[in-house]
Amino acid sequence: MVKHSHKMKKCKFCNGFFKPNHNSQTICSDKCNKENKKAREKAYRESPKNKTKAKAYRDKPEAKAKVKLYRDKLENKLKRKAYDKIYWEDSRNKVRRKVYRESPENKVKAKAYREDPKNKEITNKKARQRRKIDSNYNTQCLIHSSFSNAMKYYSKTGKIKSMKKYGIDIKFIIKHLGEKPKGKYEIDHIIPKSWFNHNNPLEVKWCWAPENLQWLRADINRWKNDRFILKLSLEEQKKWEKK
Repeated sequence: MVKHSHKMKKCKFCNGFFKPNHNSQTICSDKCNKENKKAREKAYRESPKNKTKAKAYRDKPEAKAKVKLYRDKLENKLKRKAYDKIYWEDSRNKVRRKVYRESPENKVKAKAYREDPKNKEITNKKARQRRKIDSNYNTQCLIHSSFSNAMKYYSKTGKIKSMKKYGIDIKFIIKHLGEKPKGKYEIDHIIPKSWFNHNNPLEVKWCWAPENLQWLRADINRWKNDRFILKLSLEEQKKWEKK
């Protein structure tokens, strides 16, 4: 039996020299192979040939049906939800996302995406549907809209900072207000917005304190205007309506 002698080779991961057992061997040992498994898999996925193959497979109707079936299973939905929660709350991922968002190149991309008429239409349609289903989201939208208008009319600079940077916690406001009553109701400021100096961040925070906000019938709110009237309960609002 003829023995084949193999020349020394250079390992493609650790760059160390080794004597291969066969001509096609490119990795020096199993240990080196395990340590560099992720790098090898990434190189495999990112090669143009394998990318094309993977895309062709994903575009097949039967492959799409399999993915949909897997995602629609309750246990897989719960797994994904748990994973997403861990991912979004991880401080390292928060930092990465912030750096990505604040880079000038990505800011330009995001702005162009938002201003595209097609994307605007899709976003607005989703928001309208969600406002009908989710009462908390609807309240959140009303608060954001009211805050933007207040900063526009009562401050010199307009809205240049988010509510969070003024120290306003929108979750506490929603919790304090509770669910929106049935009918035409608006978010009213017990001490009117016009009484506060919106150029002073501290007064902005006072203006939007949860204790200063209430649900008020739209017609009563129009009548109240810039007057300071103590908080009206729903029963008192009904009595006012009869008068």
